[in-house]
Amino acid sequence: MLNTPFKWTDQNIAVLQNMVKEGCSAAEVAARIGCSRNAAIGKARRIGSLFHSRPASSVPTPAKKRQPWTEERILKAAALWARNVTITSMASTMQVRVSTMAVVIDRYPQHFPKRVRPNSGNVSKIAAILRRSEREEKAVERAMRGYDSSVFAITDVGPVRFVDLTDKHCKFPISCDEGPQGADMPCCGAKRTHGSYCAHHAGIAYGPGTLSERNALNGIGGQQ
Repeated sequence: MLNTPFKWTDQNIAVLQNMVKEGCSAAEVAARIGCSRNAAIGKARRIGSLFHSRPASSVPTPAKKRQPWTEERILKAAALWARNVTITSMASTMQVRVSTMAVVIDRYPQHFPKRVRPNSGNVSKIAAILRRSEREEKAVERAMRGYDSSVFAITDVGPVRFVDLTDKHCKFPISCDEGPQGADMPCCGAKRTHGSYCAHHAGIAYGPGTLSERNALNGIGGQQ
């Protein structure tokens, strides 16, 4: 049986006009009369009745406040980078856009060095990167807790602030309770030759070394 084509009658035109005046939508009118939404809109225009757009919310959407890239956030992102986490996953963890994460990685090459691909087959090299990253995190954490690592400073080598470090500097923290912390925390600053450190501090951080130097990894001065 063929469907009967829809026809506009005086009755359903009157229904359309009344519903438009009451602020009903075109979809609501179409459902009531039994026509398509476009047919209701077209007929309303032809008889001089217009569906009104519903007003947008007057409550403004608060702008999302950007979090500054402090040294703590950079170190957290650097730890993810050292574990070969993808940039997309890093961005999700740091709650930023992927493009923003990529800009940060390019801006701080000393914290985001070129890394080994997980599928390169060089498992031992990847494992070394992970171990080095963990040691660096612990060294910085101890320095920020206030342990005195200034006893490991190299004579005649001027320290460099954490925020001023480049990929050529040794990143071993040279801090004490009374010294500056955060972005101004002094680091060794000598020429980097072994991983992230100079030869002197690599011996302390990685071993082998003296008993006191190895104890420093578990707390400066042997403290646990």
